[in-house]
Amino acid sequence: MSNTATTTATCILPPPPDFGSISLTGKAVDFHRNLLVGIREPHLMLPIIDYLEEHQLYDESSIKALRIQVVKATRMVDLLGDLTGEDMTKARAVLEKELKEAEEAADSAMKLIKNQEVWEKIQANAEGSSFGALVLDYGFPDDVLDRVYHLGRLNYQAGRYEDAYSAMQVYRTLLTYLGPKQHHKYMLSSLWGSLACAILTGQFDASVDLIGKLFELYQYESSGPSRPVGEGA
Repeated sequence: MSNTATTTATCILPPPPDFGSISLTGKAVDFHRNLLVGIREPHLMLPIIDYLEEHQLYDESSIKALRIQVVKATRMVDLLGDLTGEDMTKARAVLEKELKEAEEAADSAMKLIKNQEVWEKIQANAEGSSFGALVLDYGFPDDVLDRVYHLGRLNYQAGRYEDAYSAMQVYRTLLTYLGPKQHHKYMLSSLWGSLACAILTGQFDASVDLIGKLFELYQYESSGPSRPVGEGA
């Protein structure tokens, strides 16, 4: 693969605005320029690197160098320790502390997904309901959306994609209570994060649905005032 080759990529959708991105550099990763053009989200790079390694398309040292550089842009501390041999005890302790605090902060909302009866009721009555009523009915703090989103984002950064997907699912369902002409600051990122989690956990039907919701969101935002998109699961 030539380093001088050029590739024009047409982005169907913009890159995710909040779930992290990196720019790769160095001789060891020159070969990625065509294959990974337009893909700057580190977690989504990892399956591509696995493919390169599985099919032995490049030498082992180059693959390892690329994987280390990508993993360093995440908070997958155990994987980074395995790759580099570094002692990740302190980094792991910091991450576990943050995860515990985030889980406790979002517990009032996250426990809903474990109660099937309540969860189905919330999903069925989301349209047209007020966020204030939701807070009163279930005792949520006013900043519950921030708390749930933070938990999902932190789990995603740590490579806990199923937990991140669950948090984003709760976030997007609660988001519908904000009303038809409002949207939360993390609405777009929650859709991108949900899509990434669905891809990384092999939920391809859900991925197609989420792509549709993203198209719908951009369509509304390009034509006038935006409204919540991505209701429910």
